[in-house]
This record gives sequence, C-alpha cells and structure tokens, in this order.
Amino acid sequence: MNSNMESRDFDPGRDADAMCRIWREIGWLEDKKSHRESLSLYLEACRTRVCEVHGEAEIAVSTLPGTMRVLDQELPLSVVAGVYAGRVGRQQGHATTLTAECVARDAVEGAAVSTLGIFDSGFYDRLGFGLAPLGRSATIDPRSLKVPRATRPPLRFGLDDAEALHACHLARRPIHGQVKISDARRIRYEMNFNEEAFVLGYRDGSDDAISHFIALSPDGKGEHGPYLVWIISWSTREQFLELLGVLKSLGDQVHGFRIQDQQGISMQDLVDRPFTWYRVTRDSPFQKRTLALSSMQNRICDLPRCVEAVSLPGADLAFNLQLSDPIADHLPGDSAWRGVGGDWIVRFDATSSARPGRDDDLPTLEADVGAFTRLWLGGQPAGNLSISANLRGPAELIDALDRRYLLPTPRIDDNY
Repeated sequence: MNSNMESRDFDPGRDADAMCRIWREIGWLEDKKSHRESLSLYLEACRTRVCEVHGEAEIAVSTLPGTMRVLDQELPLSVVAGVYAGRVGRQQGHATTLTAECVARDAVEGAAVSTLGIFDSGFYDRLGFGLAPLGRSATIDPRSLKVPRATRPPLRFGLDDAEALHACHLARRPIHGQVKISDARRIRYEMNFNEEAFVLGYRDGSDDAISHFIALSPDGKGEHGPYLVWIISWSTREQFLELLGVLKSLGDQVHGFRIQDQQGISMQDLVDRPFTWYRVTRDSPFQKRTLALSSMQNRICDLPRCVEAVSLPGADLAFNLQLSDPIADHLPGDSAWRGVGGDWIVRFDATSSARPGRDDDLPTLEADVGAFTRLWLGGQPAGNLSISANLRGPAELIDALDRRYLLPTPRIDDNY
C-alpha cells in the first residue's frame, strides 16, 4: 500500500484541464473539439477517482457499472474503463493503489466481478486479475466473405441514435462471459471521439427499434481502408449474415476490414480460401491474417455469489479452496473489503456454493484469485492452469475438475 497517496473524487470544475493534459501526454487525445467533448462525456459517464501530484490531478482511475453473463446469470460487474497517469505520476505505485481502491469501492457496493482492458500481461496480476481467454481478430477482404451481398440498403445512424444503438447492443444475442456496460453515454463518446466512424444497420425491431448494426472506423489512410469493426450487434443468424453482406457490398472499394471472432463463431468459416488470401497479400498494407491475443483480465470480487451462478448438474465436485488475494497488499488496513483470500469450502453441482471454512475430509485446491477466476469462468481447465498459473492440488482433484467442470468458453464481446 502506498501510504503517501491521497485520493479524491474527480471534480469537473477543478480537474477538467488536468485530464485533457494527462490524455494528451499518454497519446489518447488530440487537441481538437471532438476529442475534448468526448473526454467530457466519458468522465460524465464514469465514476473517477484522482490522485494529485504537485497540487493537481496526475493519476486517475475510471470505472463503469455493467454486468457479466455467467451461463444464464447476469452478475453485477465493475468495468475498470481507464487507468491513466501523466508524465510526472509514473512508476510511484499510485496507479496500482488507486485501481485497488476503486475495485474495493465497487465490490463493497455490490460488484461480484471486476474486469479491465490491459496494456500488457502481468501488471494487473498484482491486483488479482487473471487473463481472459484468447480473442481472435481477422483482417478480411470483403470480397472473400461467403455470404451474399446485402439485398436491401442499410440505414445510416449517427450521434442522435446513440441511445437506440446502446439499447440494441444490450439486447444482442446472449453468450457466456458477455459484458454489458450500462451507461448509454459510452457509445456516444466513442462515436464522437472518432469523427471518421460510421454506423450502418437496420430497424427491424418493434416500434421501428434498431435491431442490428455495425460500427466501423478507418484503421488506415486512404479510400481503400482497412476499416476496424469496433461494434457489431445482432441477435439472430440472419441479422449477422446480413451485416456481413453489408461489409461485402463495400468490397468494390474497400480492400480490408478487421473484425473479432463473433461470439465464438470463427470468421475463418465464413471466408473463401483464407490461406490463398494470406499468401497473396503477405507483407502488404492489406495483409489478410488472424491474430490471437488476450487483451482483458477479470477477477472475482464476491466468491459466494460467483460460485452460486454456476449450475452444473451432475458435476458433484467438492473441495477446500485455499485462496490468496494480492489486492489486500494494496489496500488500507481499514478497507471494508480486502479481497476474497482465505479458506473456503466450494461445491459445484446443480446448486453450487462457497462458504468460509475447511473440511478435513475434502481435498484442497490452492490458488490465487486470478488463476481461480480463470478456472471459474471456464477460460482454462485446471490441468492447464496447474502448469501455467498459480493453481495447485492433488492429481485426483485436478483430473476431476478437468473432466467434470465443463463450461462454454467465455466470450467477452466488448472492448473497454
């Protein structure tokens, strides 16, 4: 714990200029009206704490409320939307301590899980965050899509449609691991920030509601792209294929777009001759390739609530869990929440539970909260985590978890 750090809530009148300076120093903000307006919207939507250096805000952490879907349950979620420090606030431990404080505050107020996007692996391990599963993104030539071109022209959507777009995004096809951010201003500030972004879609919902849409922005210069697909929302197979048909209709001019695998659906299944495209475009600005990276991390904040969300009829798993939680080292002694470390008795079955204690008749699993979060969410099996992460237990228990703790691969189909 950095005992010299004093934090406070963000004050728009006092801290707005400092926030602009911090974001410019990081390289996230250009000195233009749309970027300043977007930062203001972002700070209005987020709950932000700041730490001062030399009398002005220099480090800040922003969180947003949301939910994470675990099987058929929606758990309350704290999204750490931003951790940022100006040039004179680096490498002093303030950002780590401030992030721990914000995670603890949101946990006290009911967040069962916390999630964040990462600049690299390892840094947030010290706060108990564990890597999310690999996410795949592919660069694809629209002409290679194995779908028909859209047979009806899409509608254009703009800033005035932000709330309707947000409602459509919340109503998208549900999948395990899905993150939903509650505040509609999130889409508005992202659209406003990127002046070149455009949104195409359809109003097939009741009362002319937006039913499915795709949001793109240039990922390069020039008329030929490539474009980045930064949001795509749909609920049915037909809607998804129609949006891909919209992309295909741009193929007479645009030579590439970058898109993440959608809700566990491999984009390679939808591309004609993907290896040929890769060979033909190798080393070009429009190289067609697939990248796999884990750019997010998650952690459990309320162990009983998270375990109770997992219903696995027939799993019949019971064990002691000796759980360590490093976030406690970055919180003050009087913090109302100090992580989830300690001894627990965990049971996974049709009705699952976690309660404090120890049963000498049960085997014991030892893990840090980051590794156990990865196991709990279904991102990695116990056998793999016992090799690559801080998770240990008797071979019989590890084998039983591998065979009977079977969840779909979680898909965090959002960016933050």
